[in-house]
Amino acid sequence: MFKSVFMKYITVMMVIVFSGFAILTSLMTAFMRSYSDNFRDTADFKLARAKIVSSSMSVYVKNDYEKRLGEAVERESDILSSYSRYFQNAVSSLFTGRNDTAVFLSDRNAKVCSFGAALQHKISDFFTVALQDAYIPGDLNSRLRTGETVSEKGLMYTVNTGSEDDSHLLTKECLSTSIPLYYSDDYIGAVTAVSFDNGSSSLIKNLAGILSSHVLGDYSKRIGKINTGALISYSEEFQTIIDLLLSDTEDDRDMMVFVADNTRAVTVFGTYSGKIGAGDLFTSPLTDTKIPESIAKVLSTGVEVSEISNMEGVLKRDCVYTAHPVMISHSDNDSEDYIGAVIVATFNTDTKESLHSTIMTLIMATLWILLASLIAIYIMSEKLTTPIRKMNDAAKEMSKGKFDTKIEVRGRDEIAELSKSFNEMSVSLGNLERMRSSFISDVSHELRTPMTSIGGFIDSILDGAIPQEKEKYYLEIVSSEIKRLSRLVTSLLEISRMESGKNKLNLDTFDICEMARTILISNEQRIEAKRLDVEFRCDHDNINVVADRDKIHQCLFNICDNAVKFSNEGGKYILGIKDVGEKVEVSVFNEGIGITEDDLPFVFERFYKSDKSRGLDKKGVGLGLYLVKSMIEAHDEKIWVESESGKWCRFTFTLKKKKN
Repeated sequence: MFKSVFMKYITVMMVIVFSGFAILTSLMTAFMRSYSDNFRDTADFKLARAKIVSSSMSVYVKNDYEKRLGEAVERESDILSSYSRYFQNAVSSLFTGRNDTAVFLSDRNAKVCSFGAALQHKISDFFTVALQDAYIPGDLNSRLRTGETVSEKGLMYTVNTGSEDDSHLLTKECLSTSIPLYYSDDYIGAVTAVSFDNGSSSLIKNLAGILSSHVLGDYSKRIGKINTGALISYSEEFQTIIDLLLSDTEDDRDMMVFVADNTRAVTVFGTYSGKIGAGDLFTSPLTDTKIPESIAKVLSTGVEVSEISNMEGVLKRDCVYTAHPVMISHSDNDSEDYIGAVIVATFNTDTKESLHSTIMTLIMATLWILLASLIAIYIMSEKLTTPIRKMNDAAKEMSKGKFDTKIEVRGRDEIAELSKSFNEMSVSLGNLERMRSSFISDVSHELRTPMTSIGGFIDSILDGAIPQEKEKYYLEIVSSEIKRLSRLVTSLLEISRMESGKNKLNLDTFDICEMARTILISNEQRIEAKRLDVEFRCDHDNINVVADRDKIHQCLFNICDNAVKFSNEGGKYILGIKDVGEKVEVSVFNEGIGITEDDLPFVFERFYKSDKSRGLDKKGVGLGLYLVKSMIEAHDEKIWVESESGKWCRFTFTLKKKKN
C-alpha cells in the first residue's frame, strides 16, 4: 500500500513537471521554426550590416579621439614647465629669512621644470648645470614613482661610479626631501626641497609638503580645462561619415548611429541624411540618455555586444543593434583603455507565428517528452522506494527489540541523510536500552543494600542480639540509610516533575559570584582533606544573573561536588565566572581521572555513570548530571563538558546576565 501511494504521488508530480516542460519546449520550438524563415532574411542581415557600420564608425571615432587627445597631451606636457612666476612667488613667500634653501619641480621623466629660492640666490648657486639641462637622478625618480617620499643627504649623482669625476646635480652636499606628485593615481612628477644647512631637515620636509599641495591644486585646475569634451563635439564630421557609410536603400534608411562615452552618456546621434530623429529612438531626451550599466560593463572589457532588445528601456521599442567598443592603446605598455562605444541600431521587423506549425510541433514534442517522462518516473520511483522499503523492514525489526539493526547508506541525497539518521536513532535506542537496564540494576542495588542493612539492624535490636548501649549507634546507621533512600526517591521525583512540565522556574536576580563563594566554603573540609590547589576566578566582585536561585545552586553544587570527588590528591581545582556580554559563563575545572572520549557524549544522559566500579562515587545513581542539564536547558541556556582522560575535566554552563 505504501509503495503504491508513494508511486502515485511521485507519478502525478513528475507528469505535471514534465508536461509543463514539454509544453514550454514545444512552444519555443514552434516559435523558432516559424520565426526563423521570416527572420533570417531580415534581422540577421540587418545585424550583419549593423556590425559593419559600427566597426567602421568605431575606427573613425578612435582616430578622431586620438587626434584630439594628442593635441591635449601636447598642451598637458607644458603644464609642469610653466610655473616660473607662480612657483617663484610661492617659494619667496615661504623662504622668509632662509638664504640656504631652494625648491625645484621635476616632471615624470625626471627633468627639472621649475626652480625657486631666496631672491639673492641664483640657479647656479645650487645646480652644476643650466635649468634646461637639469635632471634628478634616475634611481631617485624610480623610487618616487613607487609613491615613496625620499629624504637623504648628498650631491644627487646622475652618474655614480665611485669616482670623484662622477656627474652630480648639486654644487655641494645638501639635505634633500623629495615628495612624489600623483594625479588620478598617475605619477606626474615630484617637488624637491634642498638645504645647505644640515640641521634643517624638518624645515625642508615642511617646505616640500606645502609646495606639493600648491602644485597639485594648480595642476588639477589646468588639466581639467584640457580633458573636457573628448567625445562630445562630433556633430558635423559624424553626420558626414554616416552619409558616406550608409546608402539610400530600404535596409540603411532606418539605421541609427550613436556614440556613448565611458560614463555611459550618449553624446552624438545621427541617421542617413538625418531622416530619423533622436526622439524616434530614445525614451528620454538625448542629453539625459545613458546606455545600461550591464552593457557598458561588457563593452569596457573590449567585447562587442549584439542583440535584439529595447536596451533595458533606453529605446522605445525592440531593435536589432550592435555596440562596438572603442579602445585606446597605451604606448608604454600593452594595456588598453575603454573610452566609449559606437552603437548602430535598426528597427526590428515583426514576424507572425504560424499557428498550425506551432500546434503540430507542440503535440509531437509533448508526446515524445511524456513517453520519456513515464520511463524516467518509473526508474526514479524504484530508486526512491527501495531504500524506504528497507527502512520499513528495519523499523519492524527494531520494534521487536533488535536495536542493532542497520541499513546501508548510499550517496549524499536526502534518502542517504534519512538512512544515516535512522542508523543514529538505532544506536541511540540501543544505548538507552542499555542504560535503562543498567539503571534498574543500579537502583535495585541501591535499594536492596540499605533495606537489607535496615532490616538486619532492626531485627537484631528486636531480638536483643545488639546490646542496649549500642542500639543508638546502629539506629544512626539505619537513619543514614533511610536518608540515602530518600535522596534516591527525591531524584526520581524531580526527574518526573521536570519531564511532565510541572517543575516551573522561579526567576530571581542574585549574585552568582557570592553563590559560588558559598559553595566553595561549604566544600572546604573535603577540599582540605584532598589538599587541592584551589583558584577562584571572577571577572568582577559581583555579577548579577536572572535565574531560579535554588535550581542554579543545586546545579553548581552538584558540579562542584563531582569535581572534588573525582580530583586527584593535590590537584588543581578552579571555579571560574566570566562576563561575556549578555551572558555569564560559569566553569568548574579539576585535575583528576577525567572522562574518556567514548563516555563524553553520554555524560548528561539519564542513569549513566562513567565510574562503573563505584570506586569513587558510592552514593550516586547517574541522575545528577542529567538533572543539571535539564535545569540549565529549562533556563534556555547551554551546558557542555571538555575533558582529557586521565588528566583534567571542565564543566561550563551559561546564565543570562542582569542588565544594568
